[in-house]
Amino acid sequence: MCRASRRPSRNSTWRRLASVERVTFRNVSTVREMACREFSRIEAIIKGILPDSEIEHVGSTALPHGITKGDLDIQVRIGAPMFDTAKAALAHEFVLDPDNVWGDSAASFKIEDAGIPTGVHLTEIGGPFDLQWRFRELLKARPELLWEYDDIKRRFEGGRMIDYRNAKAEFFGRIRHLIGARTDEPVAR
Repeated sequence: MCRASRRPSRNSTWRRLASVERVTFRNVSTVREMACREFSRIEAIIKGILPDSEIEHVGSTALPHGITKGDLDIQVRIGAPMFDTAKAALAHEFVLDPDNVWGDSAASFKIEDAGIPTGVHLTEIGGPFDLQWRFRELLKARPELLWEYDDIKRRFEGGRMIDYRNAKAEFFGRIRHLIGARTDEPVAR
């Protein structure tokens, strides 16, 4: 007797693809100019949609040196009363990224027409995911931590993306107390 084949769920398909997706890195200097140009362009779009938001260039391309996957991360910070309205407005403009951070105080989006892969991360000011800009400042101020983070990237060069993301989450989970974040909350991958 034949068993009916079950179509894999979106999440199981993502996990299977993530388990074989490979990660590569390059020097930040090779993508900084394009990242800054795209940040300025996208910042203007977001300011037009959410004039009361705080928009931060975060991630490795926002750091003075180091290595990067070659993508751009943008954090959009908004007050709690405006969060749901802001999420709806950004969802109208950008593609939702359910495989990234989602919750009552965070939402992620992808920009598919950017010059480099770009993620927009909406966070509630003071919420549990309002961390990226603080991690950026910590890594700028503490070169030994930036070196340690880059060392993780060097170890996973050409390796599985999922393994790199797990190591990255462990690293940021371990240092989150240095930015005054609660240590009992999950860390975005």
